[in-house]
Amino acid sequence: MKKISLSLLAALTLGFASCDMEKTPYNAISENEALTSVTDFKNMRVGLYSALRGLNSGGNLIAPEIQCDNFNAVVGFSNTYGDMYRWQFTSTSGDVGGAYSGYQGLIGRANFILSNQGQLDWSVLETAADTALVKKVIGEAYFVRAYSIYQLAQFYCAAYDASTAKNADSGVSYNLAYNPTSDASKYPGRFTLEETYAQIASDLAEAKKGIDVKGESGSAYITNDVITAFEARVALSKKDYAAAAAKAVEVIESGNYTLCASADELVDMWHNDGGAEAIWQIPVPSKDELPGQNGRYYLPYQEGSVPDYLPTLDFVKLFIPTDPAQKDNRVAAYFSATTLNTTSGASGSAYLFNKFTDHSGLWEAMGKVEASRFTSEPKVIRIAEMYLIAAEGYAMSNKLPEASKYLNDLKATRISDYTKTEFASTNALMQELKNERRRELAGEGFRLFDLKRWGEGVVRGESQNIDFCLFPGSNITTNLKKNANDSHMVWPIPQHEIDANPQVKQNPGY
Repeated sequence: MKKISLSLLAALTLGFASCDMEKTPYNAISENEALTSVTDFKNMRVGLYSALRGLNSGGNLIAPEIQCDNFNAVVGFSNTYGDMYRWQFTSTSGDVGGAYSGYQGLIGRANFILSNQGQLDWSVLETAADTALVKKVIGEAYFVRAYSIYQLAQFYCAAYDASTAKNADSGVSYNLAYNPTSDASKYPGRFTLEETYAQIASDLAEAKKGIDVKGESGSAYITNDVITAFEARVALSKKDYAAAAAKAVEVIESGNYTLCASADELVDMWHNDGGAEAIWQIPVPSKDELPGQNGRYYLPYQEGSVPDYLPTLDFVKLFIPTDPAQKDNRVAAYFSATTLNTTSGASGSAYLFNKFTDHSGLWEAMGKVEASRFTSEPKVIRIAEMYLIAAEGYAMSNKLPEASKYLNDLKATRISDYTKTEFASTNALMQELKNERRRELAGEGFRLFDLKRWGEGVVRGESQNIDFCLFPGSNITTNLKKNANDSHMVWPIPQHEIDANPQVKQNPGY
């Protein structure tokens, strides 16, 4: 049987969403009729956001976190993400293939809109609002393509380095048009990393032409602020520190978002989807559109069971300020204390990672379906990240006072009775910035990419209780140490794609 690349397969099976979220297979719709009215564009828009909701939750967040240094596997665990935890994943691993096909499929959705927008007779649009909406959907398609290409680069490419960014096959393989074919000779190879980031920038510039929506906290849709904040994230990844800081500060100074200033506000944000920190927060419209269960493997699934993964002790200790008079407000939202009884007979107290706990409001709203447990509305970009980007961008631009300001501003909202820290050097500030990103963004899928950007490897720290851990003392579990140049810091291209697409080159080490 002839193999088809993952990116092509995603395009061929592209679903079109109606207003009630029901999907229709591609081959049931005439391509020539798919984008001829404002309703068609509305329906395609639903499909974009539905895919974004899923891709910003579940395994795409959990797998790169479990791979790193914040968690230990518990003895008797389900072995979910086990190959990621042990660094034994390969090009055939499910998480590796799932992320790749998911983002390539989203590129296919975006390309369908961009390639077929010419089918629309703009004169049939009856109102200015209809015209604006169609332009917005086209802009969103450009943004979504940029976002997907960026995510693929984060997972499947080395960290950006100007000295190697022009190397052949260093970037992402992607299509820029919707033109499904089974002719493998027409499949795209990998671009250079420089070309990849240039395409991201180009698509974001096009997105701005169609999206003219003022940002607001908790926005369900892509806004001007979402684009600017994402540009800040991209610039940081590209190590364009001046641009990263400038974009981040632009969003901060918009005044549209407010950092949570108490433990109660942080709990409300993470456990109830409240607060005013989210720049982009994708809602959950129905039980058929649930995001992945982000907390499913960090918490007991039922009474008497144990979680698959526990926070390491060194990670927990990061939340204990050196001044005993201070208290980190995030502890209330991120951790819960319990007594564990493992399958090995070990018993004792432990801290669980509780950031993605059971969401009672969502559980009720979704009719108490099991899949609505341990999940919440994906908070794709938060204002806290902008403070961290501003601090890192300024620090790496040798602007220590500005960097100190934004790092201190964030910490002052997170730690009660916080006293402003005077950093003696950029190195000192960067060390605390690294700790703060590890605290603030825990569980949100950033950790692997941060370590790659900083040129650091992975060292698992001290466990809470060694008797709770799977195969304690092993160099693939509690004693794991990996250098920054380890091949598994970059995920492999899925083997199915390698087999089907002769143009795509595998990453080194696989």
